Amino acid sequence: MAVDSTSRSRSQDSPSSYVDLELRTPEKPSGLQRLESKSDEVAEAPCQSIELDENVVHPENLSGSSSAIKSKMLAKEGTSNGIDGIKDAIKNHKIEIISDLLEKLSLPLNQLAKAVDNILADFMSTDFEYEISVAIEFFIKSEIPFNHSLYLYTACHLSLFKLADSLLMSNNIDPNYEYEGRKLILVASDNQLFNVIAFLLEKPNLDLSADDTKQLMKLAYTNKWTKVFVLLEKQPEFDLNTVDARGNNYLQYLLSTCEMKMALDVVRQLKTGQKKIDLNWQNNAGETSLMMIIKIEKIELIHEFINVYGIDYTLEAKNGDTAQKLASAARNHFIHFLISQKSV
Repeated sequence: MAVDSTSRSRSQDSPSSYVDLELRTPEKPSGLQRLESKSDEVAEAPCQSIELDENVVHPENLSGSSSAIKSKMLAKEGTSNGIDGIKDAIKNHKIEIISDLLEKLSLPLNQLAKAVDNILADFMSTDFEYEISVAIEFFIKSEIPFNHSLYLYTACHLSLFKLADSLLMSNNIDPNYEYEGRKLILVASDNQLFNVIAFLLEKPNLDLSADDTKQLMKLAYTNKWTKVFVLLEKQPEFDLNTVDARGNNYLQYLLSTCEMKMALDVVRQLKTGQKKIDLNWQNNAGETSLMMIIKIEKIELIHEFINVYGIDYTLEAKNGDTAQKLASAARNHFIHFLISQKSV
């Protein structure tokens, strides 16, 4: 049968052929193909410089141990490396990164210890008492051969009593240590660290000047530190004529605070010439040591004192009292007898 041209055309373009064309979609490239395609694009693209934000911590910069990662992240928060970084870590309570910062300094132990000493010295005039105390405790526990005397000086300077007491356990404290011309014991004196003062006074190689001793005596007078006086008496520059706020010399101070045993020891040393004192010194009220001893009515003390050569029995206090008047008013008549015999 003859088929016209029109029929042949429709047979070639049948409906089923149209459907196939409409439903056929381009195949999606596989994952590998997509990556290769991207790779080709990047390879063909011109090179461009990429600037990273310095304030952002990028993962590629955090390779290494967890402590190193912590160190780098904290560094981005405001802690730099080197000596300044350690100072920043102390100020910002980031003690946990100090080990990493110290390691990065790459210094021999003796130089590292010196660097730490300089860091502590820089904190002398700051208000970071708590922070530096924590840092010192950290340095003590580390393997750094630290300067015990400087650490104690720092603790005294910042009035860190607990830390200072813990450092007294060390046998490497120099009692004559100075920082910028200021003695360790005087810094302890300024901030009234009694335990440190007593500790240093017990050192046989302690060297105190007359002015140093006088300053310590005045502090001991104010705080009634008997133990300090016991230790100070052993110092060659100890001056019994140093007075307290009431004008009492050392013997009068002991009498006013009822330290009878110590007062008796001083009087006996005056008798033997081991110690010197102004026997007739009058305090702010005009009283002499003799007047004060008579008021106390300690026979042994009176007997010892009146046998010291050079006592003036005629001196008068501001209220008109004399040794003779006070002896006459004493309850123990033997006191009157002793004084009468000596004042003739």
